[in-house]
Amino acid sequence: MVHQKSAIWFVNYWLLLALVAFAAITSCKQPEDEDPDITVNENVFINEIFASGDDWIELFNGNATIKDLSGYKIYDDVSNKYVLPNGTIIQPNGFLILNCNDLATGLNTSFKLTSTGETVYLENKGGDVIDKVVFPSLDNGQVYGRYPDGSANMVVSGTLTKGLTNGGSGAPAIDQVTRTPLVVRPANPVVVQATLLSTAG
Repeated sequence: MVHQKSAIWFVNYWLLLALVAFAAITSCKQPEDEDPDITVNENVFINEIFASGDDWIELFNGNATIKDLSGYKIYDDVSNKYVLPNGTIIQPNGFLILNCNDLATGLNTSFKLTSTGETVYLENKGGDVIDKVVFPSLDNGQVYGRYPDGSANMVVSGTLTKGLTNGGSGAPAIDQVTRTPLVVRPANPVVVQATLLSTAG
């Protein structure tokens, strides 16, 4: 009887020790980086962002071959990564539109964008960030994009080119828009002025 109790105590001791060790290992696990940096260049870019209405993100494949994005992730929050479905491809020098509408199915992401600006990430199947864009506050009708496609030159523009080339580096960008008067009355004319800038870097 004494031997049986000793054996039970011995088993319980080692079980408790194993649980303590497991808890220590899991508690030491590093939290996921909330603002990861680009670690791999696959020549696939977040090319254009529209965040003031029916939000969308345009991806651009700068490669001369078809790019398979099955299992890649797009997100604005590391705790809510949307996985692109199997069969998601971009043609060579082609574009892919992802609708940011919270539907979480197909090419509809699990998140929406904020027009006040935020950061969007694109991650490959291995967990490497292949592109990252910090976009500013966008007014109605404005996009934030690369001019030309796939370049590092990113500006705000009033010309939406959803699914199409953004054009050359000289495409115009809207710097600011003003409206006079701010409070519109039926009998008064309204004047809208926009300042255009060259996007040439």
